[in-house]
Amino acid sequence: MRFSIVIPTKNRPEELKKIFASIMIQTKLPDQIVIIDQSSRDKIIKNELKAVLKNKKIELNYLCNNKIKGLVEAKFYSLNFCKYEIISFFDDDIVLKPDYIEKVDFAFEKYPKIIGANGLILNIPKKNFIQRFFFKITHKGIFSDNRYEVISSINKKNPQPLLVNTLSGGLSSWRKEVFKKVSFDINNHFHSYEDKEFSIRINKNYPNGMYIIPEAKLNHFHSEINREVAINLIKMNVFEIIIIYKKNKDISFFGLDLLLLLFSLMIKAFLTSLFNFHIGEIKSFLLGFKDGCYHKI
Repeated sequence: MRFSIVIPTKNRPEELKKIFASIMIQTKLPDQIVIIDQSSRDKIIKNELKAVLKNKKIELNYLCNNKIKGLVEAKFYSLNFCKYEIISFFDDDIVLKPDYIEKVDFAFEKYPKIIGANGLILNIPKKNFIQRFFFKITHKGIFSDNRYEVISSINKKNPQPLLVNTLSGGLSSWRKEVFKKVSFDINNHFHSYEDKEFSIRINKNYPNGMYIIPEAKLNHFHSEINREVAINLIKMNVFEIIIIYKKNKDISFFGLDLLLLLFSLMIKAFLTSLFNFHIGEIKSFLLGFKDGCYHKI
């Protein structure tokens, strides 16, 4: 199958060089690379990457547009340029193993039921029992996310694709046909929960279509550049889960799944404020709650 790769990026030229280098040594090269660069002018490396591709039969669309705001809008914009059957979206701080695209290609060819897929993150942070327990009991209903437990169940002797209910947006590959029915939500300001929101709509339109491909491996290094500070994330997260609920009331457990997750975020904000001896986190929670309640989808 033929691949379009999309890399949204902003002010991370060194990270962009690394993922680009990992693409250049793939055992199966993509047919197209689309870079949506929201960087300041001094951080744009278009000419450098064009030189790397000089003797490669890969089409490069390097699109500089700092008017694009955020990852979701960048991915939405990229769809105007993607030409091929499989579209893979990668965060710019990812490094692929050399056979990543080959393994994804094989899975999509062999299993027509796969609509979208993630590879396996090799350096995923380990969660202890308490972290896993609290995540599981607070993410119910529309917010349920079984990726961690599915990854933990991978059979290393027979690593078949495994069904999940959520895909990580920053390392996802999709059949292009998906975007005729489901596109990215650029109207409701998603950030942290953009992959959950998108996965819910995929599940509605393509039930049981999302998988982990264990043999497609990568590392995700989570660059600190452009990361939101923790106190702003509280507001954003509260806002986003309320909007997800508003968009999916029809499949919510009478709002109990929302209340449970909100309660857990409120307790976390309260304890963090107590620990830091200021009310910033509580204020951020309340602002996110107010914005979410008043926002019209």
